[in-house]
Amino acid sequence: MWQRDILGGDWVSWQFALPKLRGREAVSTLITKPEWLRRRSGEYLPSIRQFAEADTRSLAMADAVLRTSTQPPKTAILYLPGYNDYFFHTHLADYLESLGVAFFALDLHGYGRSTLDEESRNNAHSLREYGHEISVATKLIKEQCGYENLVVMGHSTGGLVASLWSHSPTGRSTVDGLVLNSPWFDLNRSWFDRVVGTAMLDAVGNYVTDYVITNDPSPYTRMLHSSHGGLWDFDLELKRERSTPVRSGWLRAIREGHARVAQGLGLTIPVLVCTSDRSSGDQASDQERRSSDTVLDVQQIRARALMLGRRVDIVAIEGGVHDLALSSEGPRRAYFEALAEWLRGHGFAPQHAAGL
Repeated sequence: MWQRDILGGDWVSWQFALPKLRGREAVSTLITKPEWLRRRSGEYLPSIRQFAEADTRSLAMADAVLRTSTQPPKTAILYLPGYNDYFFHTHLADYLESLGVAFFALDLHGYGRSTLDEESRNNAHSLREYGHEISVATKLIKEQCGYENLVVMGHSTGGLVASLWSHSPTGRSTVDGLVLNSPWFDLNRSWFDRVVGTAMLDAVGNYVTDYVITNDPSPYTRMLHSSHGGLWDFDLELKRERSTPVRSGWLRAIREGHARVAQGLGLTIPVLVCTSDRSSGDQASDQERRSSDTVLDVQQIRARALMLGRRVDIVAIEGGVHDLALSSEGPRRAYFEALAEWLRGHGFAPQHAAGL
């Protein structure tokens, strides 16, 4: 059942149950707007009509939307957030809407809205766990709504998951394009950690899955938030500044995903990979941290991006932060313009759509 989303306005969300994972309940949450829940005929899905009837607070808004005769876009984007993250990027959705593209986001199980307890927060023992919920979302988008094109967009860990799912048998028959915002393709650590540490995880990862490797706060999240001089206001319980544990089973799953990308995915769909133009470390000045990727090594990302397939475009955004959509105005605009050019160039957005 659709309900009002925490974002307010005309945003709605649908939280659906998943098969139990390691004996625990699990859910996933799809977020969108009523105007994008239409069939090609222009009729709205019965589920969103039920929402309009049940939610009297938004009945007038929903009725106004349901009365419109405008045909839905041909392309829909499904956005997957990164680790310790959730979808709150309404400005990104607004921009894509101005290009004539529909927008959906999925908080995967253990992410943001889909976190049921601390033990399952951001946790998975295989990235294949996410396949079922992505399939549910894409089935609604392509089969129920009838969008002709599906572009999956992933940030950081979401970019890794999006790439691997696009390579799966279901993904290969479903995804028409892939957009990656600073995807996590390798471990941004020393050679010892990447090679020896990964070997140790492989050896014990099946048995010691819940060992906490690190439990550090996130200076990156702190930098972004308005309470610390950042540009963005978001829920610090859903995207944490305070400590969030990294567990051995999850990191082993991530390293397995990295290895699969390194072997080459052979994707035949067009792919756009965007990164900052540079990375910086703990010793960087505040200004450098606010104009670079402080989380991942952009050189690693670009090298691994070439392993995705034969139709990969790589764009470096000068002054961008790790989540390019949360950069300062200039880099953010450059990122959005790169999205627009790529979407139009591959026929996913109408040529006449001007954008914001």
